Amino acid sequence: MKLLLTTWLLISWIKSSFSDNASMKNECSYRYFDDLCVFESIMDSCSKPFDILEAKTMSSAEIVSSAINFKPTKHQCPVCGKTYGGNTNLNYHMATHTGIRPHKCSICGKAFTQMSTLRTHFRIHTGEKPYKCRTCTRAFADYSTSMKHERTHRLKFYKDIKQVVEHI
Repeated sequence: MKLLLTTWLLISWIKSSFSDNASMKNECSYRYFDDLCVFESIMDSCSKPFDILEAKTMSSAEIVSSAINFKPTKHQCPVCGKTYGGNTNLNYHMATHTGIRPHKCSICGKAFTQMSTLRTHFRIHTGEKPYKCRTCTRAFADYSTSMKHERTHRLKFYKDIKQVVEHI
């Protein structure tokens, strides 16, 4: 199973926690990386694949060393200087500067930089809601909205059944 590891956040934490490599080797142990909870909590933005099965056989110092030695390729926007891990993401970003929106809605004429955004927009016109909540009966036109909604179920505590029914 591959996980994404936010390498740069991890490196920042490491550098702020240890003054040098020697203290890192002496102090760093499985208590910092127990069940990889640190990795799971900061794994959003880096494009490096991280193998959880391999990590469980590595010492935490080896995991840290692997993260420090990873250098993602940076693709920098020549207009504003933002950097991206891949050329594809940079190309999507460049559309914000050029204003080119090649994907146009055939119903309302609204234009988009990406075909996937047009597909999601088109569901407004068709009424299609393919993303169903696994807890209640609600459905959504786009994945991110459905995930945001599902999070509302996770930590919600209800005093009685009436509140549950009102929520649904």
